[in-house]
Amino acid sequence: MVNIQTTSDLIGCIICGAKKTIVSDSRPVFKNNMHYTRRKRECVKCSAAYWTKEVIDHPVRPYEYSKVKRHLIKTVRLNTT
Repeated sequence: MVNIQTTSDLIGCIICGAKKTIVSDSRPVFKNNMHYTRRKRECVKCSAAYWTKEVIDHPVRPYEYSKVKRHLIKTVRLNTT
């Protein structure tokens, strides 16, 4: 099932400048330690299709499994006594 939503774009269509676009595809991407979302947009007015890239500013940190393990052990101890 395709999730299509009409949005008012901040920049608008790159061809005609119309504010309303339809997001026809959205993909999360992880590259070079950064998360961003690629969205395929289609203009309601001129039917132009183009991709946009929405970047999340903060870098992604990997899990520190030692911290996760420590907190799990602590939780188990608190719940069993």
